[in-house]
Amino acid sequence: DALRIELSRGPELLAVADVTGKSIKDAMDAVTKAGCKPETSVPEIFWSIVTVTETDPEPGDMVEKGTVITLTYNNS
Repeated sequence: DALRIELSRGPELLAVADVTGKSIKDAMDAVTKAGCKPETSVPEIFWSIVTVTETDPEPGDMVEKGTVITLTYNNS
């Protein structure tokens, strides 16, 4: 019987992009192009005028490709 060993470095990790200060629309595009899945509670009609104030996970955090990145804004 043959024994097969497969080495792996684990899942592909990406740094969360810093999209704070960008419009929700631009941030959604940037996060998608980086290989993650953006989400926000902001209705799409407002994406071009509302700016991102925070992301979860935070910018620079290492995440697996396909991770959901939540884009939030300050509504005060």
